[in-house]
Order: sequence, then C-alpha cells, then structure tokens
Amino acid sequence: KRSMLQNFFRVLAGQISQRVTGTFGKGQSGQSQMEQGQTRKSHSELKFWRHRPFTRVIKGWKAYKTVQNYIQLNEQEECGKRPYRKERLRGLSPEELQSLWE
Repeated sequence: KRSMLQNFFRVLAGQISQRVTGTFGKGQSGQSQMEQGQTRKSHSELKFWRHRPFTRVIKGWKAYKTVQNYIQLNEQEECGKRPYRKERLRGLSPEELQSLWE
C-alpha cells in the first residue's frame, strides 16, 4: 500500500538523520538515549534534511522520461547552471528540454 511505503520512507529518513547527526547517545545509566526514549538535540535542532523526501511511483515510459528530466533540471539548478524557475519543467520548450542533456 502507498501509505505503508510513505511510513517506511519516513522512518528510514529519521533513522538516517539520527545516525548521521548523532542525535542519540549514551545516557547516565549506560543505556543509549534511544533505549530510554529520549533525544539529545542542540539549540539549533540539528537539521539534516532541508525538505521531506519526495517519492513518486513511475508507470510507463513518458512518466520515466519526465522524472529523468526533473532530476537533470534539479542537478543543473544546484550547480548554478540554470536559475530556479517556479514552473519547473512545464515552462520549458522542447529546445530547452534538449539542452538539459547537453
């Protein structure tokens, strides 16, 4: 079920974040704070993920190509090769889509 997949990703993202940021440590009794049900956070709340992960089930070639173009566009925006645009892929002409892959 889709809801179970979303729950899986939520828990997975939380566990990765906890391990990378060291949110859980050893308490006074020698038990980890995770075992005691407590967390240790700094005043800045140690943010590992800037945004929630986005997942999408892809069915068919057209949907696959759309996701492929979306990822390529994200990478180019992150590197500064393209400015961010609110309309994302919708506002791109066929020539601009082709230029994503050059």
